Amino acid sequence: MKKSFALFFLIFSLLGVIYHCTTPSDPTENPKNVVVGIDMDSLVVLGDMAEINVSILLSNLVDSVRVVFGENESDTAIILAGGKADGEITIRLTYTYASAGNKKVSAVAFLKESDLQKNADFSVTVVSKPVIAGDSCAPVGIPYPDSSFGIFVGADGSGELSYIWYKNDSLFDSLSGDTLTFQSLSEQDTGVYYCLANNEWGVDTSAEYRLVLAELPVQQFDLVVAGSGMGNVLIEPAGGSYPAGTEVIITAVAADGRHFKAWDGAPVTGETDSVQSITMNQDYTIQAVFEQDAAEYTLVITSSGNGTTQLNPLGGVYVAGTNVALSAVADTGWHFKAWSGAPIDGRTCVQCTVAMNSNYALQAIFEQDAAEYSLATASSGQGNVEISPEETTYAGGAEVTLTAVPDSAW
Repeated sequence: MKKSFALFFLIFSLLGVIYHCTTPSDPTENPKNVVVGIDMDSLVVLGDMAEINVSILLSNLVDSVRVVFGENESDTAIILAGGKADGEITIRLTYTYASAGNKKVSAVAFLKESDLQKNADFSVTVVSKPVIAGDSCAPVGIPYPDSSFGIFVGADGSGELSYIWYKNDSLFDSLSGDTLTFQSLSEQDTGVYYCLANNEWGVDTSAEYRLVLAELPVQQFDLVVAGSGMGNVLIEPAGGSYPAGTEVIITAVAADGRHFKAWDGAPVTGETDSVQSITMNQDYTIQAVFEQDAAEYTLVITSSGNGTTQLNPLGGVYVAGTNVALSAVADTGWHFKAWSGAPIDGRTCVQCTVAMNSNYALQAIFEQDAAEYSLATASSGQGNVEISPEETTYAGGAEVTLTAVPDSAW
């Protein structure tokens, strides 16, 4: 390229000399003898210093030459001022590019006393070496035993990047790309890893990553227990969140006037024992169900006369609504007469049933049996005796009518 450029300038230099010697230097008539050229490498590595050679075939037509070699107008150099002698000069500039990509270098020759300009443009490609972000490797996941895990390295650079992984300073893998993946981690995978990112213009090395197996976390489960109605639940050990397999004892305690009915919620749904043991292998929500105690009433029975009473069921104190069977048993020579007291006052049933919806006081009344007598009659002569009423025996004080009936002729 440099040889062709020199030849180019040689030809134009000869033309310029001939023109300069034979033609007045009127910039408005013939500016063709002003030649500007740029010579540099067409590919530059980012961060390296680029050399830019700007050649000008001078004449008194040229006032100044401006070179824009950077990425904006501020990266500008004025390399020639008016009044310089005729001839070819080469100005060498250097510039370090801050980003990769296709760049444009421009040189503009400004002509004296004219708006005409002579331009030269050159295209340069700026490429970058690999650069690993933060120089570090990043874990992908948590290195639990038998789990899938990866080590990632993020690199930027021009062209195609390749990655070479090392373990404990020995070549380990060159096919995995930017992520080194372990399907099932084991102790043999532990060690110190790093990666080299490469392209045709350079290489960058990551920081080391030390792979150590992590301990598996102990799984925790939550236990939520509440009381329904009047009562509370004791939990031992207290907490609410427990490691898997923990045995927890829950105890339902009813308030005064209440009683524990049952548990609601797995794994103790329907259990009626107030104390339960739970193995924490999952989250549980449990409720202790309490109920109000039923009202209780008393039943008091006394007797008048000779006899006894019996209750079924036995007790004397009964839950509201309980049916109690009453029996009156008279002693020998006595008989049951009647009950006294609500709700069976005046009833003569030997066996009665009372529904306990209040406190009751009852009395069984017994009476002594009356004396009994027998009546025997006899006659003398011919005839008989009629008895009214005719009974086998008669209670004391009973009236009996006797009638003597003679036979005929008597």
